Amino acid sequence: MRSTPLLIAIVALAQAALCAEPEQRAIWAHFPDIKSPEAVQRTIGSMTAARLNTIYTLVWYDGGLAAYRSALSPMMAGAPEGHDPLGALITSAHAKGIDVHAWFVNGSYGWKRPG
Repeated sequence: MRSTPLLIAIVALAQAALCAEPEQRAIWAHFPDIKSPEAVQRTIGSMTAARLNTIYTLVWYDGGLAAYRSALSPMMAGAPEGHDPLGALITSAHAKGIDVHAWFVNGSYGWKRPG
């Protein structure tokens, strides 16, 4: 009977470990970090080396410009033809076990037109 409290403690610790939220080690990124295939690879390489597992990236800001291919919003300047910055980031990040969270800045910065 003296082992019952020890057994309860072990079971409680094991259950807590199984139910624990994974640690999030994140970075915030902007368009220059994903605007080209090379930039995406540099960003993911740096994240992997730093053992980060999540990236928050701004994908719609600067007065309504997109960091992804869209029929509705113009692309930010500087992306090579055919490159989808957000799509490339998602593909590269997921291959390394990195979560991607797209962040939108909603609202106007006061510009009458994008950019």
